[in-house]
Amino acid sequence: MQDTLNPWLQVLSELQKKIDQNSFETWFEPTVFIGQEGDSLYIKVPNSYFKDWLSFHYSALINEAGQKLSAGSSTSSTSSTTPAFPSNATRPRSAGPNPDLSSIPT
Repeated sequence: MQDTLNPWLQVLSELQKKIDQNSFETWFEPTVFIGQEGDSLYIKVPNSYFKDWLSFHYSALINEAGQKLSAGSSTSSTSSTTPAFPSNATRPRSAGPNPDLSSIPT
């Protein structure tokens, strides 16, 4: 999938600049972009522990990277890209300015 069709790769590129290499390889390399609906990105992670860890430790950085990419896009959207971490594909959830990622169902 091309970078322009996969916003998660763009988010990962931003995150890699801010996270040490071992942490990035451990927590972000196993993630897979599975889709986007509106301002929500859907990311598959290996299990619920990954979802919880990413939500607790990295949600602020992920949201910051998503907002940076949204601000730099050519669209006129004013809302931010909000990551979701389902361990399996789940129904979409709405995005907000500061989502509580710990409430995402698995």
